Amino acid sequence: MSEVENTFGGKVRVRACGLCFSGDSILLVKHNMGDYALWSPPGGGVNFGESLRECVAREFMEETNLEVHVGQQLFIYEHIRPPLHAIEVYFQIDEWHGSPKKGYEPEIKNKILLDAEFVSPAKLGAIERHELHGILQNCTKPREILENQGLVIP
Repeated sequence: MSEVENTFGGKVRVRACGLCFSGDSILLVKHNMGDYALWSPPGGGVNFGESLRECVAREFMEETNLEVHVGQQLFIYEHIRPPLHAIEVYFQIDEWHGSPKKGYEPEIKNKILLDAEFVSPAKLGAIERHELHGILQNCTKPREILENQGLVIP
């Protein structure tokens, strides 16, 4: 079992995530999942007493070193793949300051963040499907993710 599964498995996590675009590219972070990499929008677990928007801003700073303005709530994604179960609330990022660079994941002892970058449509299409977060697996262009509404169940 991976460190991610040991840390987050066997419980429901509420995560807050942000969608940040530059032109046709989307900001993604690349996680080392042991035997594969996983590209996903920045975000993470909500702390007790922390609002969803506060969580998104904190996670962007931790994972990408960007200071962001969190905009409207877009949709909710339900991820259930035992041992992991997450309810993810997605927000639009209206503006950001700085240039993305790989940050850190404070909940995991080993360094699992490999990269943070704006991913173009061409690069998104070249990433293996199993290495994309479920919310991105059916997208051929990054902005297609914005077509999701309400509760999204894979």
